[in-house]
Amino acid sequence: MEIIEENQDGINIYKLNGHLDFNTSLGFENKLIQAIDGGSKSVIKEVFEISGFDSLLPIVGSMGDALDAF
Repeated sequence: MEIIEENQDGINIYKLNGHLDFNTSLGFENKLIQAIDGGSKSVIKEVFEISGFDSLLPIVGSMGDALDAF
C-alpha cells in the first residue's frame, strides 16, 4: 500500500493507494503517530470512514463533540 501524505491549511490528508488491512495498517498507524508526535491535531475523517475504523471508534470534529458523544 502506498501512503501519500499532504498538508492543506494545517490539515493532514492521507491518500491510500491499495488496501488498508492487517498487513498494511502498521505503516499507516506509524504515519498517524508521527503526525500526532509532530503536533498535528487534525487528521481527515474520510480515511477512518473508508477504512471502517469509524465503526469501531467514534470520529468527531472537536473536543466538545467528543465529550457530547459520551
